[in-house]
Amino acid sequence: MEKIGRYADIGDTENIYFRSVGELDASKLKKSRHWLVWKVNCVQQDIGEMKEIYKNYDLGSLFPSIWVLNKIKTGRMGIKLEEIE
Repeated sequence: MEKIGRYADIGDTENIYFRSVGELDASKLKKSRHWLVWKVNCVQQDIGEMKEIYKNYDLGSLFPSIWVLNKIKTGRMGIKLEEIE
């Protein structure tokens, strides 16, 4: 893995997983049949409908800092994407 920056300890990335919906516009989406899951530095896999085993994966997108702060404080960002099944 290529390291960028000066910080020596990048940590263990073996057990970091993400999920996201594959639809381009999820603003009105209630349920996705196109969920993507992936591990750090690996290819995304389309798993179809969300399965219980993946529900605890973090949402893998770039988010405004206020959403990240909400996640740290409350465990949720408070966005629509968290409500999609």
